[in-house]
Amino acid sequence: MRDSISNTDKNPSLENTGFDIIIGNPPYISSENMPKVIKDNRHLFQTAHKKTDIYVFFYEFAFKILKNKGVVGYITSNKFLSQEYGLKLRELFLQNKLCKLINFNINVFKSANVDTCIAISSKDYVSNNLIKSKNIEHKWDYMGFEAMDFKPINQESFKSLALCNFRLTLTQEKYRLLESIKMQSYKLEQIAFVSYGVRPCGNAKHPYLKKKDLIHQSPIGNAKPYIEAKSDFIKPYKIHTHHYLDYQKDRIYNAMFEELFTPAKLMCGRTLSNTDFINFVYDDKGRFCNDSMCCIVLWKDLVNATHKSPKKLISDSKIALSKRYDLKFLQGVLNSKLIAFYVKELLHDGLHFYPEHQKSLPIPKITESNQHIVDSIIALVDEILAQEMSQELQSRIDSLVYELYHLSEEEVRIIESAK
Repeated sequence: MRDSISNTDKNPSLENTGFDIIIGNPPYISSENMPKVIKDNRHLFQTAHKKTDIYVFFYEFAFKILKNKGVVGYITSNKFLSQEYGLKLRELFLQNKLCKLINFNINVFKSANVDTCIAISSKDYVSNNLIKSKNIEHKWDYMGFEAMDFKPINQESFKSLALCNFRLTLTQEKYRLLESIKMQSYKLEQIAFVSYGVRPCGNAKHPYLKKKDLIHQSPIGNAKPYIEAKSDFIKPYKIHTHHYLDYQKDRIYNAMFEELFTPAKLMCGRTLSNTDFINFVYDDKGRFCNDSMCCIVLWKDLVNATHKSPKKLISDSKIALSKRYDLKFLQGVLNSKLIAFYVKELLHDGLHFYPEHQKSLPIPKITESNQHIVDSIIALVDEILAQEMSQELQSRIDSLVYELYHLSEEEVRIIESAK
């Protein structure tokens, strides 16, 4: 294998030769089950990134042995479209011409428990190429997918997305709207520090400590109020109960730092199966959380923090900017339909909502002319926190967020219909 890959790179006589077309169904073997010969030679592949699955290498090798303007078409797992391990493969596709992408989102093969995708690409870069795409989301769509119209997506638009993710629902109208939102926003990480909570288990010196030894229903030891990303603890916008963490800082595997938990803050789960259920909760009781949640703390409240994580990122400009923002305004925006739309179209991979995702969320710029809208959102969030969540209050917040971004009726329709 080593010789065959090297020869395709170094033999000048092969530059204008190769296959006209390659069609196949590469094996699906996860990185954990990769044959040793592949693991030992993964450095030979430019597309090897993180825990790469083997089918990624089949794409790369196809491009190596195709002639110029030759075509490769494979049916594979669809994970490369958005998972981090597919980054280098996505970059390889973007250096060539993506002709068609058909994402099935369902198990096409009964013998394989994996969602599939057909990708057809030409070894030939074309500027402003329009990819013909189909996104099959339901079994009834699959039965008649051949009759479905292809939707055009500008290949260049993928280059501006985080990790060059291939978003097949990203129409030109959505792309323009999302770019407009970005232009009128700061990123959340410019206003606040975002990080996981503690990991309640023993560190290397205390491996015997388990979660059950540290989490209790009543105060024990160095007790800190504690929650997790479960309905047992949280509901929309707020926390309804907590347990207690015996915060043995020198014994816990990843104890983080107390200043992450003691200020008023927002908290949000790190997993997300459906973007309709994004839930940033408000806490001003100094509650701790485990790493199933992320904490969002305004930079101004971390001025005296000595832990290396915030210390290496904090700056005077971030502190000054954070002083202009109220946590309850951030909460209203982050729980809005506009943010759900943004996450669905640009960030969501079907499961994760990591700190890196949350850091990149757009927050509207506050000006003198829109301060009254900001104040109205804060007042509505106060109402929600003081009583039970109501759809009527949430709808009013959604409308105010649209107003902050000066959205037209058509742009609001795009967001409201993006289910």
